[in-house]
Amino acid sequence: SHIDCLIAFTSKTQFDALLHCETTATAIVTRSLEAVIDYEIVKENADAAIHIPKAPDRPVLPKRTRREAIKVPFVKNLSELLRCNVVDEEQIAELKCACVRALGNLCCESPSNQRIVGKHDGVILLLHCARRLDTDSPFLMQWAIAALRHVCMGCPENQQRLAGIEQCPSAIVDRDRLLMQLGLKAVIEENSGKIRLERIS
Repeated sequence: SHIDCLIAFTSKTQFDALLHCETTATAIVTRSLEAVIDYEIVKENADAAIHIPKAPDRPVLPKRTRREAIKVPFVKNLSELLRCNVVDEEQIAELKCACVRALGNLCCESPSNQRIVGKHDGVILLLHCARRLDTDSPFLMQWAIAALRHVCMGCPENQQRLAGIEQCPSAIVDRDRLLMQLGLKAVIEENSGKIRLERIS
């Protein structure tokens, strides 16, 4: 498909220089990852609805809410296409992995691409990818963390998005642990009370 070709193209580092000033590819890759995440949310909710717990005394995970981006026609249509069984789980996992790697490559030292990823809520999408599913590549979590580093480094807006994630660990990610893996720490500025990230020295 055309999307597979685009994502394969953008995930190769030799094309970075060509794509650093062009944000269209970055927007398409981010929206493609959004569709994959929506597919996973819908699938998890469907699986949870028919799953009979082995231990009835254990708490049941709450139903996950679909994200706002599902209102974007491209995201909605691609998510529906993924649910129509035209591709298998392995291909969807490969698409997810390629999107994460492509976003990392596209955002490396590219402020315009960093802003596009932030605008399309890519920080949260990459955090979703830091939570590895059974079908994911064993390296997806590391690629997601590397991509987050490229998305946030030198970009105060994206750093603020990352630092603003609630403190308590969740099913998605433990923020402080993730920041430590990124070599960063959240610091509250005394004058403004704003949170900023700085490198751990």
